[in-house]
Parts: sequence; structure tokens; C-alpha cells
Amino acid sequence: MPSAFVTCLIFSCYFLDMWNWVSFGQGSYPKATLEVSPGNVTARGGNLTFRCVGLYPSMQFILYRGSDVLKTLDPPGSEATFLLTDLQPADKGAYTCRYLPRTGPTIYSDASDIIQIKVLDLAKPCISWAAVKGVKGDYKINCSAPEDQKVKSFFLYEGSVTQKTDRKPPPKEHQVTFPISGVSDSTSMEYRCSYQVKESGRLVASPLSDPVDFRKDEEPKKPDKSDKKDDEEQNKPDEPAKNNYISLTTIIISVVCSVLLVIALIAVIIVYIKHKTNKAGSDSQKSSLSKGAEEIERAAETMYASVGRGEQRDTAITTEGACQEEYLTYAVINKDALKKHKWAPSSEPAEATVYASVNVQ
Repeated sequence: MPSAFVTCLIFSCYFLDMWNWVSFGQGSYPKATLEVSPGNVTARGGNLTFRCVGLYPSMQFILYRGSDVLKTLDPPGSEATFLLTDLQPADKGAYTCRYLPRTGPTIYSDASDIIQIKVLDLAKPCISWAAVKGVKGDYKINCSAPEDQKVKSFFLYEGSVTQKTDRKPPPKEHQVTFPISGVSDSTSMEYRCSYQVKESGRLVASPLSDPVDFRKDEEPKKPDKSDKKDDEEQNKPDEPAKNNYISLTTIIISVVCSVLLVIALIAVIIVYIKHKTNKAGSDSQKSSLSKGAEEIERAAETMYASVGRGEQRDTAITTEGACQEEYLTYAVINKDALKKHKWAPSSEPAEATVYASVNVQ
């Protein structure tokens, strides 16, 4: 009975206090508190846990990124835990939380302080392995990170999550070697590695590398003497093929250039012959014309007279009483030709035309 009275008194005081806060506290609840673990910096694909704490139980809690609502929870107590998984660079930003009653008037608490979240885009490390010469069951695992990262430590894992060992790289180095010994032939174990960088005072781990297994991933065998000749014979055609390709290209280019030169030479010869033919024809024509002109001129100069048959001039009556037509035949003297050769007298002017009557039977 006393315990029930005490419980009733506590709840009465709680609700009275809450009513007084809402009534006289400008319509809001006290500010929520927000915490994040393992820290405000994580790598791509990492997980973060947010814990929002209020002053009163049975409240609804809201997680924000900026002004966007990410998640809401209705826990039984006075705090809520939000788990964010597989974070990406786009998930960075300012995170806050608030709470409000589940029923009744919608009255929010003041927002918590802001937590800035950074999501680093770290690349996976590269992992490789090699067997130790002369020691059966001993291996070396090499783990390397991108050169633009300032790596603090490397970690080796057996399986997927069990950390086996860690190692710090030498100054200005981006890789380490993990020795593995005593591996039996029947052992089949996958190994992975990761690296850590420091950002905002916190160490951030990269994603795990791809797995390697000594039994499943057989190391490439080195060729022995018996196989060396076969390998050389298989590799020999590669270089001659390359040389043959270069030689064939050179031959094709040479043939094309030769053909082009021959075509150009033929064209020059044709143009030359055509030019010579035209010139010879022109000279021959000019020579023929000049010779014809000379002959005409010479003929004109040496023609001293021309004789022709003229029109009917008279009609004669024969003794038989028949009529007979009479024609005139005349000659024309070339006065200029006679003067040129000085055959015509120059003292007395000669008549230009002398007619002769010739009786044509």
C-alpha cells in the first residue's frame, strides 16, 4: 500500500511538472540530447548509432538530417536509439533530434545540438599473396592502400571479421606484408585486409579487401625447363606477327606511292605528246598555207596573159548561103607582171588589152 502511494505520487509530480513546462515554457519541451557512436566520421559503407535522450518517457522521437525526417521511434523509456547502416558520401550533413507526446497536442521539444557527420569515400585495399620459397606452409600476404591516403595502420582478418593482426607501414609507404606460417594442406581459410586513416582526430577504417585463399587460389606455377621451350615457341609468333604487320603496312604504302608516281609520269608524257602533236600540226598547217600563198603569188606574177572565149560577135554568110556564127577569142596581158620583170617597154605606154579575131570552125 505505501509503495502504490509513492508510485502514484511520483507520476502525479511528473505530469504536473510536464504540464507546468508546457504551460509556462513557451509551448515546447526541454531540448533533447543527441549522441553518435563510434564517432562523427565513418567510411563509405560504415554504420553509425544515434542516441536521442529526452526528459520524459512515452514520447515519440524523431531523427533529422538537415530539415528532412530520417526516422521516428516510439520507445518505452525516455530515449531512442537510431541505427544507420551502409552510409554513403551523400549521407553526410547536420543531424539533430526532437521528441513530442504520442497523443494530445502536437508540442515539440527544442532540437538537440547539431552533429556534423562525415562519410569518407575510402577505396578497398589491394591484397595478394605468395608462398615462401623453401618453407612449406609459410606464406606472405601483401596489403596496399591508395597512394593519396595517409595510412596509419593495416589490419589482417581471418575469415570476414576476425582480426588476426595489425601492422603500421614504414614512413611514406602505402603497403605492408603479413607473414603467415604453419598452414597445413587441409587448411582452407580466407584472408582479408583493411587500413585506417585519421580524420578529424578519429581513426576511420576502410572497407575490407577481396578475400584470398591459399588452397582455392593457387599461386601461378613457374615454368620449368621442359615447358620453357614450349612457352618460347608459343610466344615467338607474337613478335614476328607484329613485325609482319609493320612490314605489310610498309609494303602497301610503298606500292601505293609507286602507282601514284607512275600515273603522274604517264600523265606528264601524254600532255607532252599532245602538246608536240598540236605544235607540229600547227606548224605543218602554217607551212602549207605559206607555200600555197607563195605558189599563188608566184603564179600570179608569172602569168603574163590569159586567153578566153568571148560572146558571139558577128554572123557570116558562106558561099553555100548558110549562116555561120563567129566567135571572138581574146587575150588579156598582165601589165604588172611585165613591168616587174622589166619585159614591157617603159617609154611608151602599152595598151592594156589586145584583141585578136580568130575564126573558130
